[in-house]
Amino acid sequence: MNTILKYSTIAIIGLSISSCSGSKEKATNLISQTQSITIDKAINKSINYGIVYDIDSNAYKTVKIGKYEWFAQNLQSKKLNDGTPINKVSDNKAWLVAKEPAYCIYNNVDTCSANGFLYNHKAVATKKICPQGWEVASDSAWVNLSKSLGGDEKAGIQLKSSGAWTGQEATNTSGFSALPSGFRENVG
Repeated sequence: MNTILKYSTIAIIGLSISSCSGSKEKATNLISQTQSITIDKAINKSINYGIVYDIDSNAYKTVKIGKYEWFAQNLQSKKLNDGTPINKVSDNKAWLVAKEPAYCIYNNVDTCSANGFLYNHKAVATKKICPQGWEVASDSAWVNLSKSLGGDEKAGIQLKSSGAWTGQEATNTSGFSALPSGFRENVG
């Protein structure tokens, strides 16, 4: 019997599958353009998505690609799956010294869109950031995802939500619906 492994996508995936540009400024502009996008605009409407809920009752669309099932949108949970709150940190110095799981929203915008939250390593390392039965994807899972879509270049095109990647080829034929979601460096 084959077990389907289930992977949650967290906002840092934008760095894993995109090659926005060599310029941090261009990447920042691209991310800013998508901060108001909704999941209904990001998804591929021809895909039959599954659904899963996190501990905060947020609903996430899921899609099977290759031998794995993936979130088709970024995580935006404010609690670990055991109910422990994740600290919201917007101050750069506080982010740098955070010793507990923390999240933020790109550019400290008060509302969250389909871009999801950004989490620090401490939140991911708990192995409790995803809903029960799900996990953050390992490097080997990302490699499998890419291979199942024909390699990195082809996969990038098929994973990216069409309409959200200005000046880049993006078809979202996989249903993964990747958005440029941002980053937060150690210093903020």
